[in-house]
Amino acid sequence: MSTSKIIIGALVGVAVGAIAATLFAPDSGANTRKKIKTKGQDTVDGLKGKYQEIVEGITSKIESVKNEGMRFFDQQKDIAQNNKVMSETSN
Repeated sequence: MSTSKIIIGALVGVAVGAIAATLFAPDSGANTRKKIKTKGQDTVDGLKGKYQEIVEGITSKIESVKNEGMRFFDQQKDIAQNNKVMSETSN
């Protein structure tokens, strides 16, 4: 299972637990609805933040792999050109 799924699952579990605790706490309906709304918004904001972190991490890794691939390609291109020059000069 991927790390992102575990993180999202944990956050959803925390949110559900917080909402359940709020629903069972003795308080007026208006206060309970306000608490649910606030906790829901906090959870959404947290999920958005985690999603953004995951996307940035993946983007960073992709960029790193791309750069490494380009360096490897350039090295191989230089080697091929050097071999070609050496082959031409030895003939």
